[in-house]
Amino acid sequence: MEDDFWACKAISTLTNAGIITGFQDGTFRPNAYITRAQFAAIAARFDSVVPGLANPFSDVAEDYWARDLIAYAADRGWINGSNGKFRPLENITRVEAMDFINNVLDRHVDEKGLLENAAKWSDVPVTDPNYYVVEEATNSHDYTRRTEGQLMENWTVLNEDPVWDE
Repeated sequence: MEDDFWACKAISTLTNAGIITGFQDGTFRPNAYITRAQFAAIAARFDSVVPGLANPFSDVAEDYWARDLIAYAADRGWINGSNGKFRPLENITRVEAMDFINNVLDRHVDEKGLLENAAKWSDVPVTDPNYYVVEEATNSHDYTRRTEGQLMENWTVLNEDPVWDE
């Protein structure tokens, strides 16, 4: 990867921290899609992974490279599957990534916690089952926990979107 590649600093930082590893052939493939397994592995590596946890997914083989990372993320409640399957080789969707990150960060909102002037998206109506996942992930805000020890938030103020490229 060229030193002037737009994400070189972030990739180098995460590689040096052991969060991302690239591929066995020595490539990173920065413009490739990311699979659900790869995303789960990255998120899990931000924490101290406990190996050997129960694997709740029938489509994640016991000898799969990301088995312990996926099992850890599932044990933490960060990821879920459908009908006992995780679909590790499928590309992760934007809303799946948002849900995963919200779960990792313990960030959740519902109708009672939203502020009236929060950003809305024309292609994600309030009737969409992922509406609150998207709202949580796309609105920068301060909050209080509705109930101590619970995850649901009451937003207190909307913040300007951070500038990440400085």
